[in-house]
Amino acid sequence: MLLALSAVAAAENAAPISETHYAAARELLATMNVAETLRVTSEMAADTMIRQNPVLAPYRDVILEWQASFLNWETLEASYVNLYAEAFSEQELREMTRFYRTPVGRKSLTKLPELMNKAAAIGESYARDNLPALQMMIEERA
Repeated sequence: MLLALSAVAAAENAAPISETHYAAARELLATMNVAETLRVTSEMAADTMIRQNPVLAPYRDVILEWQASFLNWETLEASYVNLYAEAFSEQELREMTRFYRTPVGRKSLTKLPELMNKAAAIGESYARDNLPALQMMIEERA
């Protein structure tokens, strides 16, 4: 409760975010091509969902249609801009934009979704392989 009150007090005392700060966040997200990344990661998420629950395979197109309708850039952009503007200073946003405009920055943007998907698959595999240990730990606790 005290922590929640501290967070509210901090939010009330925080300086409002300027329009140039929001503009820097929008510029970064555009440079990062977040709209396209969102589309690609939605497809990856649908495929992961289907891998975890194969009965959904015939509905992949429905899942993608739902994602396109409700989890699209037009719906999420303002929230993403706020998220980045609150997390980074205007100067930090501008520095990140400069980085993502370099060849290495551009390459990282193309590789990150693939790497994150592969990393998620690795985690999923390790979790699945070690599920018996979790079950045993739960049984011991029960």
